[in-house]
Amino acid sequence: MYRTIYNHRINEICTWILEKIIQKIRSEFKNKIWIDECLNKWIFTPQSLDVKNFLSNDDIRLYYHLNRWKDEAPKPISTLCEMFMNRNLLKAANINFLSNIDKLELLAFARQMSAKFDLDPTLLCGIKEKQFNGFESNNSLKVWDDNTLKDLDRESELIKILIQNQENSLLIYPSCIQKDITKKISNLKEKI
Repeated sequence: MYRTIYNHRINEICTWILEKIIQKIRSEFKNKIWIDECLNKWIFTPQSLDVKNFLSNDDIRLYYHLNRWKDEAPKPISTLCEMFMNRNLLKAANINFLSNIDKLELLAFARQMSAKFDLDPTLLCGIKEKQFNGFESNNSLKVWDDNTLKDLDRESELIKILIQNQENSLLIYPSCIQKDITKKISNLKEKI
């Protein structure tokens, strides 16, 4: 259930957008946009956060900043904030089945197509990869079968699935190129 909820594509896309906002602020806009003291510490000195600032940052504070940046920040930040706030989200395609070379070929294609629409491909296209470590029971989960105690991780198909390590690889891209991406993925699948 954890994987289904927290690694849902919409959640992954929203996380991608928020990460891009923070990266852009750190790299290009340190003193060029308004940020309150608390969020400033979260963004620029997270390793030295005190308890007060750690607890002060919440969804309301972040939402306020995103809303303000949507209207006042320079273009890349305002664009990303607008996408996030208005749920005009990017798209994501599962590309687990592709080789690393095919993944990079697909990313290059997505960036090329985005540029044709005058969109910033470095901002709106990328590959998001995650590795999920499986649940470790350490033989602590047991099930009684009316005769003996057995290891649940050997008896339950559900637990066997939860124990497996998994990788997740998503291509993130703008919605205006979805048909092109779908077609390209189909072509790459045929090669496999």
